[in-house]
Amino acid sequence: MAEKLPKYLTRRKDGWLWVQIAVPEKAKKIIKKTILRKYLSTKDAAVAQIEMGQYITQFKRMISAAKVGRALPHTDPKAATIDPISKKALEIRRQGYHNEDAIELIASSLPLQQSYALIYSPLKMPGVAEAMQHFDFVDTAMGRKTPILAFLDDFISNYKGRAEHTVETRRKDVLKLANWLRDKDKLETVEQITRPVAVQFKR
Repeated sequence: MAEKLPKYLTRRKDGWLWVQIAVPEKAKKIIKKTILRKYLSTKDAAVAQIEMGQYITQFKRMISAAKVGRALPHTDPKAATIDPISKKALEIRRQGYHNEDAIELIASSLPLQQSYALIYSPLKMPGVAEAMQHFDFVDTAMGRKTPILAFLDDFISNYKGRAEHTVETRRKDVLKLANWLRDKDKLETVEQITRPVAVQFKR
């Protein structure tokens, strides 16, 4: 009986798994490929399902950008799990700087990040992308919002000294949670994880 794998997941003849997504005609001119593909370094379908979400998100963003004539770099999400806006906001937060008026001014002077433009530009509402970037920056800097992936290494450090496979399992659990929140159109933040949300995730 043929193995049934989730959409976008493919197993090679040697057993290794890949995540791949076909590039539509409108995006091929910019991307210059017919398929976007990432080797997942595993033969375990359950592990692959956890890992694949971050790559599918990236591939879809690349395709959306290409359709409107823009090119996004093909980078490994594991190598860059935090966007520049969150990174700068977290630097301010860790310094213990809580002057909200000053943080508002900093937020207003930041150039619009491509990630926000891609998500909110299709709404065709002027200023929405800038406003959402502004709110995210201020909330993160003031400690009202805590991006899960920004603190991934901090979460994992609690398992220092444990067996390597235990640490890796915990890392995958956090990534799985972040991907699940994204798929449910929820914010990928610690504050989003209420008891009802945790119950839904466990099902």
